[in-house]
Amino acid sequence: MMVSRESRPYAFRLNLAYESLLVLGLFLCYGYSLFSKLEWNEEFPCLISPKSCVIDQLGDLRPVYAITSFIFYSISNLLNSIFVYRMFGFIGFVLLHLYIFRSFRKVTHQSSHSALLLTVVATSALPPFITMAISPNISVYSWSTIAAIASIKNLLHGKRYILAVILLTLSLLAYPPSSFFAFTYFAVYQIIANND
Repeated sequence: MMVSRESRPYAFRLNLAYESLLVLGLFLCYGYSLFSKLEWNEEFPCLISPKSCVIDQLGDLRPVYAITSFIFYSISNLLNSIFVYRMFGFIGFVLLHLYIFRSFRKVTHQSSHSALLLTVVATSALPPFITMAISPNISVYSWSTIAAIASIKNLLHGKRYILAVILLTLSLLAYPPSSFFAFTYFAVYQIIANND
């Protein structure tokens, strides 16, 4: 769809408004948990001994996950707060949903953007996504999903093969199941693109 020069500033402001609403909606849903002093039961062993967490994750063949856990749990021990690790996960969660919204927005009609926004926010309320947003222990999942989607997108478009392979490898070494979300993303993307 071609946009005239006169309507570009309007389209930019409208897109910025939708994306701001998305970020605000996600923050309203999950902002409280970022500042909460409560921890999940899986976090305690890692807070007490980050090395034991690393050994467990390396045993599961997830070295990228082990490295990020060790770094962020060590920082959490230094600061006596898990806020930095939670924020790392929340930023990845927001970026994942912004990416999904932006890419789906490109293949939908202008009139359905508000419905798309509500769909993305509602999808973020599903249990797997809730834990991605609020549990520091699995905050790497969102980043792994972003890397997998970017990798497969590059492979499908025949661009940057080496970067695509590196991103997919990092994603698989972080957490393999979240890497496979990329295939669901592309299936839904194709359905939306073919229907509009």
